[in-house]
Order: sequence, then C-alpha cells, then structure tokens
Amino acid sequence: MPEAPAPAPPLLRGPRALLAVLTIVAFANAVPNGFVWLDHWQIENGGLTASSWADLWHAWQQPLGAMPGWEGAAPYARPVVVLVLSLVHGLAGNHAGAYHAVAVLLHCANVVLVYELLTELAGDSGLAFVAAALFAVHPLQTAAVSWISGIADPLFTVFVLLAFRFQLAADKQARVLRLRLAAVLCFLLALGAKETAAVFPFLLLGSYALLPTADCRTKRTLRGASAALAPFVLTLVGIAAYRIAVLGNASLGTSVAIIPLRVRLLTLPRLVFSYLALPLRVGSLTICDDYPLSSHPDAATLFAVIAIVLLLAAVTAAGRRVPAVAFGVLFMLFGLLPVLNIIPILHYRADRFFYFPFIGWALAVVTLLQAGIAWLRRHTLLSPIHLQRCTTLAGVVMLVALASLTIRRNALFADDVTLFEATVRVSPACREAHTGLGDAYLRADRTAAAVAEYEQALPESTRHASYAVTPKILINLGMARLRLGDYAPAADAFRRAHDLQPELLHPLFGLGAANLGLGNVADAAGWLEQAYARDARDPDIVFNLALADDRLGRTTEAIALYEQYLHIAPQGRARGLAEARMERLFAGQKPAPQ
Repeated sequence: MPEAPAPAPPLLRGPRALLAVLTIVAFANAVPNGFVWLDHWQIENGGLTASSWADLWHAWQQPLGAMPGWEGAAPYARPVVVLVLSLVHGLAGNHAGAYHAVAVLLHCANVVLVYELLTELAGDSGLAFVAAALFAVHPLQTAAVSWISGIADPLFTVFVLLAFRFQLAADKQARVLRLRLAAVLCFLLALGAKETAAVFPFLLLGSYALLPTADCRTKRTLRGASAALAPFVLTLVGIAAYRIAVLGNASLGTSVAIIPLRVRLLTLPRLVFSYLALPLRVGSLTICDDYPLSSHPDAATLFAVIAIVLLLAAVTAAGRRVPAVAFGVLFMLFGLLPVLNIIPILHYRADRFFYFPFIGWALAVVTLLQAGIAWLRRHTLLSPIHLQRCTTLAGVVMLVALASLTIRRNALFADDVTLFEATVRVSPACREAHTGLGDAYLRADRTAAAVAEYEQALPESTRHASYAVTPKILINLGMARLRLGDYAPAADAFRRAHDLQPELLHPLFGLGAANLGLGNVADAAGWLEQAYARDARDPDIVFNLALADDRLGRTTEAIALYEQYLHIAPQGRARGLAEARMERLFAGQKPAPQ
C-alpha cells in the first residue's frame, strides 16, 4: 500500500486561520488610534464621505474630493474609496476606530488571499505561507493599514487578488462565464479604488508566461492569452474614458509642482532602488518624505542603474530554473510602475506605495531563501530534521521581531503630534512633515511651536520633490500669528499667500483680521468685503466684517451682519459679543472701541 502523506508541520496547520491571527495581533493596537493628517479633512470634515445616495452619485462625477482651494482637486477618480468610506461613515459616523477596523480587516483578507494565490501560482504552500506572513506583519505595511487615508492600497489589492483568483479558476474549468464575469467585476472595482490596479492584466500575462502552475491551455497560444486578457483590456479602456470625463487634462497626471520629465527620468533608477531596499530599511520608514531629485547623472544614479540591470539579468537567467523569483520581481516592478512618476503624481515617493508590490518582493525573497536552505541541506553536516528546526525557529523569530516593530510603529499613528514628531526625526528636511507637525501643534494650542514648524517648512528647494504647498503653509502661519496677536507678521504671511494665489479665500480673510488687529479698519473692511463676496456664509468672515463696519460707524450694515452671524452660527464663539454689540447699537451707543 502507498504510504499515507506525512501530516503537515504544526506551523502549517490551519494556515489561513494562523495568518489571520498573526495579522490581527500585529495590527490590533492600530484600531484605537484616532484621525491623523489628511484623515481630518477626508473623514472628519466629510471630504471623502457622502451623506446620501445623491451626494455619492455627485462625488463619483468629480475628482477625488473637493480638495481645499490651495491644493486643487486631486487628479484621481476613486469612486470605490468614496463608497467604502461613506458606508463606514453611515454606520459609525466619525468614530475613528471603525475606519481603522475596516483597514485591518482589509489587510487580513489580503494576507489570506496572498497565501491562496501564491500557493496556486508557486505550487508550494510552505513558501506561500512564509511570504504571506512576511506581507502580513512587516512594519512597512503600517502606512497603508494604520493610517485611514491610506485605505486605497489595501482596498484595491483585495479586488486585484480576487480578480486573479477568479481568472485562474476560470482557466481550469469548462463552464467559466460566471467566474470570468466575477474576475472582470473585481478588476473594475480595483480600478475604482486606485489606478495602480491597471497593472493586473500584465501580471496575469506574466503568470501565464513564467509559472508552470498557471493554466497551460490559456498560455499556450497568443490567441488563448489574448482571449483571456481581452475583457480586462476593454475594462481599462472604459475606465480611461471615465477618468478623462471626470478629470479632463489631469487624467494624464497632476499639475501640482510639475517636475521636468528629464529630471523624473534621471531620478527613476534611484527611486526604484529605494523601493527595492525599503523593506530592509525599517528604521527609515516614514509617512511622508521630500525625495531628492537628480538633475544630472551622478554616482548614486549610476549605482542604482547597475544594481537594477544586474537584478534583471539575474531574474532573466533564473526565469526557467526558479520561475517564482522571476514572477515575484515582475510583480514588484509592475506594481511600482504607476507610482514611479513617469506620469507625475501628487506624492513623489511614499512607503504605502509599496504595499501591493511587496507581494512580489516577499515571493522573490522567500523563494531565494528556500533555495538557500535547499543548498544548505545538500552541503551541511546538520541532519534534515535539525536544519528544518533551525530554519523554522529562525522564521518564527523573524516574524515575531517584525510584528513587534509593527506594533511599535502602529502607536505612532495615535495622534498627529506623535506621528509627525517621529516623521521629522526620520525626515528632518521634509517640508510636508514640518507642515503636518505645525498643524498638529496648532490644533493642540501649542501655537508658538506651530509657528516654528511653519517657518521651517517655508524654504523651497528645486532639489527635492515636495507635496508641501507654499500658500497653504503661509496661510497656516498667518493663522498661528493671529492667534498669538502678532498682527504685522500675520499680515505679511497672508499678503505673500495672496500674491502667490490671488483666487484663494483664506488670505483675504486673514488680511482683514490682521488689519483689524493693527487698527487699519478701513483696509480691514476692504479685504473682508472681498472675502464676503466669495463666501457670505462663513461665520468668521461675517463676524469680522461686522466688527469692521461697527468700528467705521456703519451701524445699519453692522447690525445686519451681526444678525446674520447669529443666524448662521447660533452657538458660535463670538455669540456673546455679537449680541452685546447689537444691543448697544440698537440703543444708539457709539461705535465699537478700537
């Protein structure tokens, strides 16, 4: 009788459940965290949430959120992100824990799907388990999982992995229409979550070409591969038309801080190499970074080019002997392609952009480690059992260490001050980090510290790619100066912001408020009237214009504006003063004191 198959090692019993537990343990402490950075606008202020189906439909017909005027509309069309955030908002409101829980569950689903996909593609459940576990607990993943605004990456990854699974299942069955339709639907949802999903057809083609476990009937002929890929290509065409309709010219890339194509291409090798090495540079992880640009070839660029060429040559040579390594590298490079700024995007480099490509990185690295262990098995004096125990112990220690680092890094996302103080330590030259820390200090009433951070964020450099927008920094600096009573520096900051972008509302209000503080009432009224003409329902604008008219002796206008303020902000901070001034004006008192 044939021997019964050996039982699975304890580590691999119930692999899906064990992977889910590993993931939850590593990210459980992210759930109690609050909103940080862009979360305040995207969630708390409703930038990416819709309160009704009509609002949701309207949101799908415009760029991703009505971004504040100083930043412009984001050049993205991501209706699935808006849908998911709106659903969570409808169920939990502004409870940050609910959004964090959804992000962790998405990551948990991705880990299980990665295990299943790699088991099928690589034909080795042990390899797939280790790669999925590495993907699950690596601290690199915190930027996409522990930060609510990074949810687009785990969200589109779920749908790409599902599309992969459905398509591979369809390749192996006779009656496949339902599975192929499911694959196309998942691909469509993935594209609606993030543009990076567009690389899926290329990854599918790569699996057909490189991996022996992929369906032979499909990859055998060009006709078969074309038939498998055609629905996805047509879906891409449809999404491209949707993006053009929604975004117009911005569908070809962001217009924010355009960097010349020559500089982007010269920077490309270093950027690719930085991503390839990112999982090994755990101490360099950061939520944002002003990436250094290359305006001419230098030693770092040459080194990166040589390293990438050698990598590609090694992958090509190993393509037949170790196809999983070749596919892993292909997966990683194609996953990176949309974020390499060949077509410019808002953030030049970000840790969260490696969330999806990390699947390929983990597959390639674990396959190489497996090959190394096999070599040791042939050349070491250790018995196979002892070698297996040693490698298992080393793997467990590695996963525990990575999970511990992840748990520690999750804690940085607890609040803005903690996050950006840590970010500034890692990226001290990052203007965006100093801006975020200034905003955090301003919310925490540490106004003097906020001013210092804004001042550090102001200097611009053509040698670094930065998402920081100078008018926004100047506006926030002006607001902080107003709070400190430094009216002259506040007026200077608002004036500089106005000169850079005259169409913005905030500098008009700021110049009005600063001139009120300086006693230049007529000038203040002029600026505030311009602001009022653009937004007559902003309570701060209305109240400050009422004060200006009051001090200028325009009693009728002042009373009308005080009444309007009380109508639009019945519980506003200046309610008591507005009511007192109205009472005195009605009683025929003198204008408000200077």
